Amino acid sequence: MKDKYNMSLEDNIFFAKRKLVDNIYKSANLEGIAVTFADTYAFMNNVNTGNISVDDMLKLKGLKDGWEYVINHVNEELTIDFIKKIHFEVSV
Repeated sequence: MKDKYNMSLEDNIFFAKRKLVDNIYKSANLEGIAVTFADTYAFMNNVNTGNISVDDMLKLKGLKDGWEYVINHVNEELTIDFIKKIHFEVSV
């Protein structure tokens, strides 16, 4: 029987990309951004539904950029400088 919890790096990246909208939606709600899953999905596909304020769109963009940075730099060592880079992506 194959160990379904022992995934390769490629499998983990694939899974993270598939869960990206859900992760951003849940992170946005934790941050107090009033956005629906449908609006988050539309935002990730560059569609403006008119339901999200400009300020909230910038926050969503920061969360998206932060996740993309982590996915694209998954092989980097986890250091304070790496965490600062992620924070920079989220907060800009």
